[in-house]
Amino acid sequence: MTPEPDARPLAHQLQSAVRLTGILRSQLYELIKCGELPIVKVGRRTLIADHDLRALIGRHRVAPAPRRSKSESEASAPTDPPRRRGRPRKTAEPTPLEAA
Repeated sequence: MTPEPDARPLAHQLQSAVRLTGILRSQLYELIKCGELPIVKVGRRTLIADHDLRALIGRHRVAPAPRRSKSESEASAPTDPPRRRGRPRKTAEPTPLEAA
């Protein structure tokens, strides 16, 4: 009996969860530690249920910002030139050891 082409695994190991989601391994551990991502322990293996992984991604989905028309974008554009951040760099005077 061969598996169906659309069949998904019920659970993923941490390494495959990292690969599938693009979330860093350390960040997955933090999500597990704070209780946001439940795990399944089978012996020494730590697994994450597929539906829990998909639910995590769904909870963190951000709605796209509404598009503005070109005239609205131009009306809200700043009229002042952009400011530079920070102070200009000062060049250090050479110390007596460097000058020699």
